[in-house]
Amino acid sequence: MALILSVLCVVLFGFHGVEGNVKELVIKEKQPATITCDKNYPSTVFWLRLKENGQGFEYIASYSKTKKSGKVAEGGNYKVAEKTFDINSFETQKDSGTYSCVFINNNQLEFSSITKLRGETVPTTIKPKVQTTPMPTVPTTKAVVTCGQNSRGKKAEKIDVLLGCELHIFIPLAAGCGFLLLLLLITILYCNRIRTRRCPHHYKRQPRGRAPGHKTLPNPPDY
Repeated sequence: MALILSVLCVVLFGFHGVEGNVKELVIKEKQPATITCDKNYPSTVFWLRLKENGQGFEYIASYSKTKKSGKVAEGGNYKVAEKTFDINSFETQKDSGTYSCVFINNNQLEFSSITKLRGETVPTTIKPKVQTTPMPTVPTTKAVVTCGQNSRGKKAEKIDVLLGCELHIFIPLAAGCGFLLLLLLITILYCNRIRTRRCPHHYKRQPRGRAPGHKTLPNPPDY
């Protein structure tokens, strides 16, 4: 693991210096892709990936010649062999980037097979705008009903005249009279209540008057 970390640290500073020999491949979505390591390595090779737009490096796989076995960081979609790294189903957002196999030979770090994979751009079709013609607006006139005529402008019968004209006059008049009567009753009750509170002596019981010819009895003497 320490060896892998040291390789990553060196790659962070030296990977861009060898981008002149980068091979670029365009892969369709969900299609397989294979990257080959051209150089012969003595014992172990590491596969690294620089993500699209320089988002960072990733260790994705390694293979040991002595053990004849490989390890993949994310299983399932990837497979590593002695000379190749395979992507079973290419996903543009996840697998786009620059790949390289890296190994150490005589205490020197060597790069081989720098390959850039990118997804195929799918052309987007713009739907043409459909011009819609606005519907012409037809002005509508509301029929005016006058006394003695119906909505069709013809002379109405007697029952139409009675309901159409007299009710239009009688209903507002009756409503106004009822409202005035209600105000009058409220005013009378209110004034009567105020008068009762302010002049209570008007409603006290008055002493009875004496009959004419009746003499007033003298007060009894004090003892």
